[in-house]
Amino acid sequence: MDSLIKPHERLDDLQIKGYKIIQDPQKYCFTSDAVLLSSFAKAKRGDVVCDFCSGSGVVGTLLYAKNPGIKKIYAIEIQDALADMARRSARLNGLSDIIEVVCTPVQRAAELLGHGFADVVVCNPPYYRKSSAIKSESDEIALAKHEIAVTVPELMRAARGVLRFGGKFYIVHQADRAAEVLHHMVLNQIEPKVLRAVHARADRECHLVLVEGICGAKSGLKIKKPLYILDNNNQYTEEAKKIYSMT
Repeated sequence: MDSLIKPHERLDDLQIKGYKIIQDPQKYCFTSDAVLLSSFAKAKRGDVVCDFCSGSGVVGTLLYAKNPGIKKIYAIEIQDALADMARRSARLNGLSDIIEVVCTPVQRAAELLGHGFADVVVCNPPYYRKSSAIKSESDEIALAKHEIAVTVPELMRAARGVLRFGGKFYIVHQADRAAEVLHHMVLNQIEPKVLRAVHARADRECHLVLVEGICGAKSGLKIKKPLYILDNNNQYTEEAKKIYSMT
């Protein structure tokens, strides 16, 4: 195990099935949004999954832990350092045969892996527009947080490229960009079917949305009840505890 972890890296316990993730605190580390997405997304036995903007591989690892019949997960990540950590995490977890890390822009996923092969695409993308990047941020962190390498329209075109007809698409994004996300899903024949708002507390505005779409489906969007992370006493709600593997 020690040979898989480089200086300055740490090993984070994902609190499910003994799986762990290698991260470098000097680079971009995953947030709770990735955990929310992996809980919201669903995959069936035998499914092939594409994990766009996979970072250190946390979404793919958690998705497999919760849906162990998945046949294959292609983790698509543009940054070499994050892709390398994801590969080593997969090896450490005994998932190298399941999780294959592909270091490439998501725009090239269909070109490299094939068109229409994926049953499921999951995506925890950069949230912020390129113009909002902070000069003091490292290049690695800026790429992970800002749309420097990929935009919402490009993500949707890439997802459509790899999804089979009837395949499912799952994304987490900032609430104030929900209209943009839904618009470009529809433009690329990925019909939004389920939307769930995420609130820090019941008395706070929605800050995130979780969206499920189906490639080639008819229109018809279901708005699920909101997800509240904390109760009025600033304690985790029972649902949040289950999502974060705290119960």
